Amino acid sequence: MNGIDCCRDRLPDLGSGYWETLPSQPPSSRAPYATSNFDPQTMSVMSSSALALAALAVHILRYVELAGFVWAPLDTVLLMQRRRMIWTEITESSPQFEPATHMHKMGRKSASLDAAVAAGIDLNQNASSHSGRLVRNFSASAWLLNKWKDSSRYMLGKNITRACNALLRFLLIHGWTAGPLLLEFAAKLAAPLCRGSLTAAQVAAETGAKEGPLAIVLRTCSALGYLDFDPSAGTYSAVQGSELDELLRCLGPDSEASKALSRIYTEACPPFKLPSEQATVCLDAWRQHRPSWKNSKSKVLAILMDGMVLAPLLTSITYFARWDEQGLDLGKDKALERLDFSKLDASSQVLLGEIFEELGVGSITAQGTLSVSSKGSLAIQRVYSYYVPTSYSPLLARFRQVLYEEPGWGFTEDMDEDEGEIHVERTLNVVGSGAQHQTLFKDLMRHVHEVFAGENFEAQPEFVVDTGCGDGHLLQHIYEHVKNHTPRGKVLDKHPLTMVGVDFNEKSRIATACNLGKHAKLARLSTMVSGSLLYDVPHKVIAGDIGKPSGIMAALKRKKVDPNKSLHVRSFLDHDRPYIAPKNQLEEGSAVAAFAKAQMADFVHLNKEGEPIPATELFASLVEHMARWGDALEGSFGLCMLEVMQLDVPTTKRFMNDCVSFHFDIVQCLSRQYMISAVAFAMGGAMAGLFPTDFKSVQNYPEQGKYCRMMNQHLVRRPYKIRLAELADLPTLEKLEAKAWAQNLCAAGDVLRKRLETSPTSNLVCELNGEVVAVLYMQRVSTLDAVESEKFMQISDSHAPGANILPFHSIKMT
Repeated sequence: MNGIDCCRDRLPDLGSGYWETLPSQPPSSRAPYATSNFDPQTMSVMSSSALALAALAVHILRYVELAGFVWAPLDTVLLMQRRRMIWTEITESSPQFEPATHMHKMGRKSASLDAAVAAGIDLNQNASSHSGRLVRNFSASAWLLNKWKDSSRYMLGKNITRACNALLRFLLIHGWTAGPLLLEFAAKLAAPLCRGSLTAAQVAAETGAKEGPLAIVLRTCSALGYLDFDPSAGTYSAVQGSELDELLRCLGPDSEASKALSRIYTEACPPFKLPSEQATVCLDAWRQHRPSWKNSKSKVLAILMDGMVLAPLLTSITYFARWDEQGLDLGKDKALERLDFSKLDASSQVLLGEIFEELGVGSITAQGTLSVSSKGSLAIQRVYSYYVPTSYSPLLARFRQVLYEEPGWGFTEDMDEDEGEIHVERTLNVVGSGAQHQTLFKDLMRHVHEVFAGENFEAQPEFVVDTGCGDGHLLQHIYEHVKNHTPRGKVLDKHPLTMVGVDFNEKSRIATACNLGKHAKLARLSTMVSGSLLYDVPHKVIAGDIGKPSGIMAALKRKKVDPNKSLHVRSFLDHDRPYIAPKNQLEEGSAVAAFAKAQMADFVHLNKEGEPIPATELFASLVEHMARWGDALEGSFGLCMLEVMQLDVPTTKRFMNDCVSFHFDIVQCLSRQYMISAVAFAMGGAMAGLFPTDFKSVQNYPEQGKYCRMMNQHLVRRPYKIRLAELADLPTLEKLEAKAWAQNLCAAGDVLRKRLETSPTSNLVCELNGEVVAVLYMQRVSTLDAVESEKFMQISDSHAPGANILPFHSIKMT
């Protein structure tokens, strides 16, 4: 990395002779930075902002794999693949750490380019003529994307044999969630796409479908391999072959199986008890029609169709084994080990026994009880992950109506939130969310623990504010952790901690108040439920909307909650915020617009009316949402948050059987939730001045995965912002170039322009008080040889879009 410039007296000792290699003019006249008008505090902020610029670039690359690539430092790529890349020298340093120190730690060879530049070496010479010095320098600053094996015709069937002992991983719930969409695709939507490539709008015009929900159908079919999507043209085309033929045969409108499966969605919404009419609908479909698809030529389709029957059935069986209609946990933790089906008729018992044996769960005894094997117990617990997607059964039951008649069904009506929520079975949704989030809440405690770990109690929060508190479980968890596992817990009498629940829903506020109050102990003990509170949790509850943080701050002040003494927390809420159209649209042709389109090329999001929201508009909305929260968090202890991300179609394909993304993306996009890629989320926060307290502590899920489905981080408001460099910045960048280099070494304006135009989505600038104070230039190159042979002033000539090596060419700061 070259071109990191700051005050000479702040640079480390780079060894004897380094400064002697500078041009003849003294440092004070070489560049204005030596006599900067910025005060020391501002200079420190600017140094940390330049550091953040580079760290953000690493952070963005670290938590997602784009188009099947894995990021790793070039220095180590030949030795091992490091999926969780960490820039150790930077992230382990103190806030006063200088970027140039990073070079020094890596040795003088790492700083050799700076020395060469300072000595006035001609950078237009072939880089290899410097005995590898430039290459060594790039070894410190280039990052390699290692392409994982993949094919354009990804076949899910390759993963089937690995999945059978765990309820086929996620394929069953994938099938149930996609079922109504596949039924409509086979009935009417596939035909025009078999004739040629069409956009979603063109398919809508030809079939009468509404473009918004139709786009979700097309995206779903692309992920399953029935369609090809061309992001540059925005067109879909059918993938002709046996897979599509089998889909049309099994789910076409003339198929008796398709009629039986459609009936499941309209008449058997989970959870339901066994025996019941709903259970009979599922069992009859399995008994009468399963043979028609069991021996299908498509192994994948057979399993997906199994899921259309089994997901609601298994959801209902496991739900009522542990919870009641109101979602109250009956405390039967081991209920799944021995399920009782004695009330079913003999034929239904036999049929269920065959199903459970085929799934590897266990067998039903002569007395009608399911004896679960050790492996089967783990497999059937996976059904808890079905609860959230199956909770959207009312929406999926109406999908044909949504697709052709009322795309805004369930969202456009002027109705009370508590009484009018018709698209989801909320109790099942809440139970499913709680069951899935327990482990994640524990991980969130890592960030909370750091805030309360010390013994300077005066410098710790007095309040923890959870926006979207639900039933208050997260607040309870945090209070118990602080009380039992931190020094603060021993002095809560002198330094009390108050938990604040914020929710738009009145029932949630009441539940939070009850669960955190003293009477929660008595209520829980009276029902013999374990895990009751043994103490009262000091708490307050207020009404608040996540989309209006200024209103929340005003309400907190009215409740005597000091925003400057508050730590904010929340889990999986920002993507579920009410959509607010941005006040300022992204300029067409801008770098940030190109970035948004690239990051969400195949994403689909709907407004209340069911119309598609352009990627540029959604990203602009996110940035403004983050900016509103950035203003609200200023002066506070920041925000510890868990958030879910969306995967693009190629990544969803590649990890179809290992990730929940496929089925969650369907129901969450249909239900007006606004997930974006991890890269876009990180950039949106940076553009609003929100950064992790420590980039190294950001946790992604799965931790050892090749994609990022969720992020766990502690964000704080910084005095600077980072965004993509635009052509409009060119005059400022030229001035910055002049400050950072001697005159004979400066890149000319046309060189800088070419960098911005050649790779518009890979150059970052840092703003402080509205002024650009740092810039980081990056671009992709195709091979390591290209890095070795490129000429510094003509680096843009080596740019290769979509290539797998990304050098950090230059970072500069005033």
